[in-house]
Amino acid sequence: MNNVLVFFFLCAMILFASCEAERNIVPDTHSTRVPDIIGLTFKVDSSAATKRKIVKITWGYDSIQFGTERIKANMRDWEIYRAVDDTTLLISRGKTFFPVWSDSSNDVQLGAKDSVVLYYKLFPNGYPVDNISFVGKPTSIKQIIIRKKN
Repeated sequence: MNNVLVFFFLCAMILFASCEAERNIVPDTHSTRVPDIIGLTFKVDSSAATKRKIVKITWGYDSIQFGTERIKANMRDWEIYRAVDDTTLLISRGKTFFPVWSDSSNDVQLGAKDSVVLYYKLFPNGYPVDNISFVGKPTSIKQIIIRKKN
């Protein structure tokens, strides 16, 4: 019985002796390198000539905090992802260098359907720093429903 207690005592001592001193947690730098997207708005419109539906998306970033020069703000472009009827199939629809994007593709058109459900998600992309490109915090998935007028 004494041998068992001595064994557990030695194991505990070795365990505690092998622990190293407490380290400071290094703060992350990637989460603040690219500005967040703010003021995200959607508008569904129709062209006058062709009556095609157009989804217009506008947004911005905090230019008071980061400045209006995109290079100094580390704001290279924004990447737009879209899905139709299902959020599991978000597909990149391209990049834009301006905080506005219009979608008038065939997926947006109603055709014979009563409604179309679209999902959008935007990712801000920063300039490469030391050959590392940083991606900012994406927006949450936004749902837009386009219905046929009666």
